[in-house]
Amino acid sequence: MKKCALTKTIYDALEAQRKATAKILESRSGILSTEGEISRLNEILVPLVKQGQSIHQIYLNNRDELMQADIDLMMDHINLYRRKKLNGKSPYEAFCFYYGKNWLRS
Repeated sequence: MKKCALTKTIYDALEAQRKATAKILESRSGILSTEGEISRLNEILVPLVKQGQSIHQIYLNNRDELMQADIDLMMDHINLYRRKKLNGKSPYEAFCFYYGKNWLRS
């Protein structure tokens, strides 16, 4: 009888999620990684968000300065940020927890 030569491990969902999130952040970091671009977005977005404007309204009012890719990148980072109010989960993780990943695919 042959023995399996593969290393046996136990699957850890939280560790897998941490690794996946790290990989996602790492892969997206090169899109707008220059200090100038990040500074430009911060100068536009932070004061307006602090005033209570929605991301949609900011985009509509600043179409000449913001591209949709800027907004998409920012929202991706916001949705991956873990929050105490969500029991340490990101909005994406909380949504998947309550509604299931299959709901996202339908």
